[in-house]
Amino acid sequence: MNAGAPLLEVSRVTSLRGGLPVLRDVSLTLQEGRCLALCGPSGCGKTTLLRAVAGLDPIDAGEVRLGGQVRSRPGWRTTGRGEVGMVFQGEQLYSHLTLLRNITLAPVAVLKEDREKACEEAMRLLEEVGLRDRADCYPGQLSGGQRQRGAIARMLAMRPKLMLFDEPSSSLDPSNVREVLDIIRGLRGGGRTIIVVTHQASFARGMADSILIMEAGRIVSREDPAFVTVRPASEAGRNIFARGLPVISALDRVEAAGRVMLGVPPDLSGASSLPRVRALGAALGVPVEEYRVRGGERDLALRLGLSDLALVRAPVRDGENLTVIGGQDGLPGGFLICAAADDYLWLRRLAAAIR
Repeated sequence: MNAGAPLLEVSRVTSLRGGLPVLRDVSLTLQEGRCLALCGPSGCGKTTLLRAVAGLDPIDAGEVRLGGQVRSRPGWRTTGRGEVGMVFQGEQLYSHLTLLRNITLAPVAVLKEDREKACEEAMRLLEEVGLRDRADCYPGQLSGGQRQRGAIARMLAMRPKLMLFDEPSSSLDPSNVREVLDIIRGLRGGGRTIIVVTHQASFARGMADSILIMEAGRIVSREDPAFVTVRPASEAGRNIFARGLPVISALDRVEAAGRVMLGVPPDLSGASSLPRVRALGAALGVPVEEYRVRGGERDLALRLGLSDLALVRAPVRDGENLTVIGGQDGLPGGFLICAAADDYLWLRRLAAAIR
């Protein structure tokens, strides 16, 4: 693949079902290390597009290329050797195999890996998704969230260049949604190339570099996640993100108020004058103001929008629903600059300003 060339190229793809178009002249590109969110009403072709990219469904016109190589065209397609991984709405693990066997099956059969090596890697992945102690369980012995995390580990075992997620949390109980979405955020933070279909507006905004909105088999709008609520590029974007699914991010609040509110513990003063804090304000062209919060009120202040960022004493523990800005090196006194995990996208931009 040439330097700077897209990892994925979808060129004028049309797909028919029963003679009727499900995809209509769809084109898109995706650079390596980027994330694309597909949004739109049910039945608009989002899943069909993912399946065409994965090589699971045929196309009737156009072409799909991955790394410059043809992956699908009319009359021909390939599922490759794990270059594209897909996690479905239903996790689709093999019910007669343990979780460990589900994960090692394809690396051994397709990639011809040594079984012992494949098992070692599978256990590492299970550790990564919090399921190491469930390796010998069958899917029927796992919760919905655990099965979906297992499906993510199974996909990762093939070391895909491109990861596809088709509404990965839609079939889960609310108690399991966060753990699955946090794993996907972690993959995103690790520089993976991802396309995700989701109806969760805050998740799309926090994950994606770009949002494509589909209607009736067509891409009708490309939206900037940072501004899709306050300045959507299309009526379709306004319907989904402003009227249909109102989601206000920290960046929306900063844009509207003209300042960044920094949650500061009562025993700390002068935080807004710290060089790293000033750099964050300068990155947005607005001043930083302090908002005093007690420790127990920090998360509530972030959720209510009383503060956009928060100073938190290290370490930040799993389950705190916080994202650390600018690495773990911290500020004087052992403080870290954090914000709500759903604000991942704009926080990543701010982090770049203080590296």
